[in-house]
Amino acid sequence: EDIATYFAFTCEHDVMTGFGGQMRPNDGINRAEAAKITTLIMASLEDAEAIFEPFAAEEPSTTVAFEDVTVGDWYAPYIYFLFREGVLAKRLIYRPADLLTRAEAMKLVIEAYAAISEEVLVELEELAGRSIWYEPYQAISRFVKTSIGVLDPAGTATRAEIAELLYKLQQTYPTEKFE
Repeated sequence: EDIATYFAFTCEHDVMTGFGGQMRPNDGINRAEAAKITTLIMASLEDAEAIFEPFAAEEPSTTVAFEDVTVGDWYAPYIYFLFREGVLAKRLIYRPADLLTRAEAMKLVIEAYAAISEEVLVELEELAGRSIWYEPYQAISRFVKTSIGVLDPAGTATRAEIAELLYKLQQTYPTEKFE
């Protein structure tokens, strides 16, 4: 298995498709991009956009769930979907342009995957109550043998690390969505 395998998997399932044919595996990923990827793990693009439909008539500057996310932002449907699904907690701001840490990436990807995999959901419940908030996600990441699970959780998550995590979750906990 290698980076090409991970990205072929994410492209095949329309979760991460790159930028003009380039995957940029070593680039960091910002929170807006992560919201789209996380949403597409849980649902189809059409489902996410349907949930956002009530906002279609709103002014582009209208805020959605967070003070720094507006109807006119390309990522607003994904952030709103994750907010509605309980993946994102209500806070004043989302910081869509900020780079995602590995700890945040593990949380988003694994919680999204838990929404489609009963096995992962059970694992998360069994690991709940750890002293550091990201430890349950790190434990699962290590169990499926990913690089993101053993690297510094405060470091910036890369596109390759997220693709690897999703691929290895599917290999360990197969779901119908990604067959």
